[in-house]
Amino acid sequence: MRERRRGFDRRSPSRLDRVLYRVAAGLPVAIGLAAAFALLNLVDLLATAAALEQGAVELNPVMRALLGSGAGGALILKVAVTAAAVGGFLAGRRYRCVVMGMLFVTSVLAVVAAYHGLNLAVAA
Repeated sequence: MRERRRGFDRRSPSRLDRVLYRVAAGLPVAIGLAAAFALLNLVDLLATAAALEQGAVELNPVMRALLGSGAGGALILKVAVTAAAVGGFLAGRRYRCVVMGMLFVTSVLAVVAAYHGLNLAVAA
C-alpha cells in the first residue's frame, strides 16, 4: 500500500477543530464570553454575600478577610481580577486560544454560580 499523505500535507481538522473554527470567528465571541464571565463574577459575589448573611462561612481565606472588613474590598478585588483576566485574554491575537480560555474560565465560574444557587435554594 502506498501512503497517501506526504510530510507537508495538512491533516484534515478534527470535529472539535471544525466546531471551534466556527465558534471562534473572532473578537465578538471573545467579548461575549468576557461579558458572561464578568456577569458570573458578580453573581458569585452576590450569592456569597447572601450565603454569609444566612450564616455560611467563606472558605477562601483572602475573600474571608476582605468580606470581614466589608464588601467594598471584596468587590474591588473581584473587579480587578475580572478586568485582569478579561484584559489578558483579549490582549491575545490568537482568538481561537482566547475563546477556548474564556470558555474554560466561564464554564468553571458557571459551575460555581450553580453551586451557590443550589446552596441558597436548599437553605431557603
